[in-house]
Amino acid sequence: MRKARRRPENDRYGRAISYCHCGSKKKRSKIEEYPGIHWENLDNPLVRTADSIFSDAVNLGRWLREAEERLYEEEADADLIAEYVGKAIRLELCHEELRCFSKSGEFKGKHPFIAQRSERDRATALLREDPVEFTKEMHRIEMNIARYSSHLHSPKLSDEKKKLAQANLEKFQAALKMYEEILKTVING
Repeated sequence: MRKARRRPENDRYGRAISYCHCGSKKKRSKIEEYPGIHWENLDNPLVRTADSIFSDAVNLGRWLREAEERLYEEEADADLIAEYVGKAIRLELCHEELRCFSKSGEFKGKHPFIAQRSERDRATALLREDPVEFTKEMHRIEMNIARYSSHLHSPKLSDEKKKLAQANLEKFQAALKMYEEILKTVING
């Protein structure tokens, strides 16, 4: 009789996967995946940077899943393959930076967010290079604030999910405040 294959801890996109007793897949939270990072301490700029890197990893994973479906459905052109490889490398950089920060409290400095040194520098550069994308990003932050505010007032959510919504709300409120400060600084000269 053959032994069952052991399931991997990470799927092919680098996302941590755990399995419940019935064998179904369940994604691990960022707190479980990177326990050395104090995710609740969003006043710390390093934790905010780690949170931005984690969000980048989530977005990259989503894009890679969608792109993989396109790669198999149609004949893939060289541009799509090149973009896929570039984003897969960036996803690995995200996880590498987060593992390093979780273990040592310091980043390796390879991810583009770290290379630019701070979220504020990244947002300022975005405003100067692409004001339309800056306003879109600011609008996304405002929409997240509205969404998490409504989560707090929902009677359907458990206390644990409300605490998570409160933490996310505070994170996006801090980000919105930073974006507004950057905008005022650039406008006022």
